[in-house]
Amino acid sequence: MILLLRDILHNPGVLPFEFELDLSDTEFLSVKAWNSPLKVSGTIRNSADILTLNCTVQSNAVMLCDRCGKEFRSQSEQEFEAILSDELQDEDNPDIFLIKGNSADLGDIVRTLFVLEMPTESLCGDDCEFPGLEF
Repeated sequence: MILLLRDILHNPGVLPFEFELDLSDTEFLSVKAWNSPLKVSGTIRNSADILTLNCTVQSNAVMLCDRCGKEFRSQSEQEFEAILSDELQDEDNPDIFLIKGNSADLGDIVRTLFVLEMPTESLCGDDCEFPGLEF
């Protein structure tokens, strides 16, 4: 989703947005299937010529437990914040995203933020135990 920023690029203000992001073409080891696209809503705020993106991402997926291998449903809601800039000032800061001209590719930005925050381990429950080998 490309969002035009011209109304707030050089003027204080807030620009709301809402869209769905399809991740069906993105593979994750623990995700068997996405039940629906990600639901994304938020704002971009210009305050003192700093563009700040704040958004909420809701996801709904069928996961595979990393311990026992069972399928389970996972719903989550995550909050993200990032800075948008037209020039790269800190290459090591993963929370700064470049904009081109007067627009931002929110789909690409949210996809990156979401993927970076994916859990490294997915468990069907806190009490999940790996089924032991029987001899």
